[in-house]
Amino acid sequence: MFDVSKLRLGDPFDLPTNPDELDLMVGWFWERIILIVSKENHCLKFDGTEQVLSILKEAAEVESIGVTFFEYNGWWNIENAESKEDVLNLPRIAYRFSRIYRHHAQEYATGQNQTICELMEGYKG
Repeated sequence: MFDVSKLRLGDPFDLPTNPDELDLMVGWFWERIILIVSKENHCLKFDGTEQVLSILKEAAEVESIGVTFFEYNGWWNIENAESKEDVLNLPRIAYRFSRIYRHHAQEYATGQNQTICELMEGYKG
């Protein structure tokens, strides 16, 4: 579904050198999300798009960032952002997403499935 072979692999939280450029920040954000998913999902630990979108939505809500996401033809996209500041705060969503996704990938792989609400319970602080 996602061609991650063309991505530059590196530190998922190596921020753009010029975060005032919105296009750069959005590109950085999706590169990091895809990188996190590709590294953690190599054994199909999560069942793809719906789980990723649910975790992204919860991460945005926990961080109080007004950004919504959607999927179209196998690609994740930003549907709406309330302000430029919300776009510039995408690294906070990526960080929160990473913590949730990485922490629970192993439990999901072993069949100890939890709902998204249960997954988020320990990450609201």
